[in-house]
Amino acid sequence: MENINKKDYGLMISIIFFLNWGFIFLDRLTVSLTSEVLMKTLSLSPLQFSSLTAISTLAFAISSIVMGIVSDRTGWRKRILVPFTIAAGVISFSCSFTSSYTTLLILRTLVGFFQGPVMTLMIAILAQRSSKGTFGRNAGIVAAGVAVIANTLGPILITQTITAFDLFTVFKITGLLQIVIGIVVAMSIKEVEVSKTDNNKQVKSSMGQLFKNKNFVLCTIIGIFCMTGYWTTMIFAPMYLTNIMGMSTTQRGITSSVMGLIFIPLSLSVPFISDKIGRKPIMFVAYIACALSPLGMWIFAGTFISVVIYCIFGGFPASTQPLFANIIPMESLPDHLKTSAAGTIQGLAELFGGALWPLIAGGIAEYFGGIPSIMLIATVLLLACVLLSSMLIESNTRIAAKNK
Repeated sequence: MENINKKDYGLMISIIFFLNWGFIFLDRLTVSLTSEVLMKTLSLSPLQFSSLTAISTLAFAISSIVMGIVSDRTGWRKRILVPFTIAAGVISFSCSFTSSYTTLLILRTLVGFFQGPVMTLMIAILAQRSSKGTFGRNAGIVAAGVAVIANTLGPILITQTITAFDLFTVFKITGLLQIVIGIVVAMSIKEVEVSKTDNNKQVKSSMGQLFKNKNFVLCTIIGIFCMTGYWTTMIFAPMYLTNIMGMSTTQRGITSSVMGLIFIPLSLSVPFISDKIGRKPIMFVAYIACALSPLGMWIFAGTFISVVIYCIFGGFPASTQPLFANIIPMESLPDHLKTSAAGTIQGLAELFGGALWPLIAGGIAEYFGGIPSIMLIATVLLLACVLLSSMLIESNTRIAAKNK
């Protein structure tokens, strides 16, 4: 019965994980989406405000790496996913009672820690619960939670909540959403069985084994370059639209929303197409498209063409994340290394691209030619991903077999 319904079961848990990842990422964006009100309410300096996201991201990255290894050592997926999701919700809900920067910083750091391994664990479960030829599609559905819930619906929900109630009600909502979906996961998802190493040996040298795998090494470098390029665009594009294009806040918001709407089908189609033509070719083509957004803001700076290119291609880097962070490494490695690999890739990408790079990028933009110069760096990094993608070993076994 389970085999007969495996396709439907894989789709069902993909939808549940879509909601889970969407709620998690909505909570991650809450601080930035409430920036003006939060800074005013708690009298935060710009440095204090930026540290809330930076340190939370750092905790997210460390947890992703550490708990990925723990998951492989113990064989636990759901048994870590459920308590971590609920804990993130409870702590996020607790943020609604804070009245000081120090308390909020501690709580947001803890939230980041408990959210860190969530995506890796969900995709590890999907890898074993998806029927043949549907893993990429299912992973794409999960990843689309960011586009639909966090990027499209989230800003509306949060701004309307602040207007109707207050800042701290936002944390109550995002916290409750995570608690509820954590309970749903506990009631609906089955734990997976993780095969052990040969002769039941413990994985004492798991990191060494990982770095001997070509796809893991390439995906790690791709992840760092891709997320650095992505966060460059996400951080500096709003400044570009305002300072160089001369847009009003409303015009800038509409432009970003258009980019977000275009990203929704991209987040679904890139992993889905990889099921049909392979992981390697879609990565190669996608990163060419990824480079067009920052390239346009460098070559066509100050023109409407650059805005159109940004709207069409600005979301492409995020659409590749399920591939380099989860699908390819999980297909390239045995069960006992899957979450270690995915957690490490995601953690390092978050560490360098999400936590460290924004601090460095501001200085580069200030001293070396402004926003267009930083977009050139993003272009080079994303074009490097094109070259690195061409060196991957095809991990979709069905496509690889056809190509032999």
